[in-house]
Amino acid sequence: MKRTNIWTFLGLIFILTIPLIIFNFSSSSYRVNSINADWKGEFFPLITKNVSNITLILNYNDGENITIFNITLIGDISPYNATLVVLGDQNINEYWAINGVFVKGLRINGTWYTNGDNGRNWLYYVNGILPGVSSSVFELTNDSVVEWRFTAADPFQGQPNLNGDFWLIAGIVIGVIGLCAVAIILIIKKGM
Repeated sequence: MKRTNIWTFLGLIFILTIPLIIFNFSSSSYRVNSINADWKGEFFPLITKNVSNITLILNYNDGENITIFNITLIGDISPYNATLVVLGDQNINEYWAINGVFVKGLRINGTWYTNGDNGRNWLYYVNGILPGVSSSVFELTNDSVVEWRFTAADPFQGQPNLNGDFWLIAGIVIGVIGLCAVAIILIIKKGM
């Protein structure tokens, strides 16, 4: 192969992988491990936060719900931790991402209610408001009401979804522009 053909071939491979790289970095599938969580404490002083009188509602089956009152949290004051304190880790199916913990399923009275069952998903609300961040990131205050709803409703109806599609499209556009640039360079070189 000629030297220019090799460089052209390598350039095309690089350009075609750009959309995959961009899409991969935009997804939130990276698992955070406990080493990173412990590591943070070595550099920053830990501030202990406490909240009390937290109410947890598990609304899981068309209005059937369980309500737990007067939960006190020390240290981790997130809705996820409140759920963990009440249900225990054996009854929560979650995944860790860069931006926190996301609940995939809860076992209530021996039955698993998992995201995707009949088009339903777990969403949490604090004082009736959907926070829009991971349940492990949001910080509760005294007298908060945390409600987990197993619902098929779309709380973001009418809002654009820029999470995955935007970055995939941006990567494809960059790849196409790169391919066009390589094609133009090859056409110019052939003309010389």
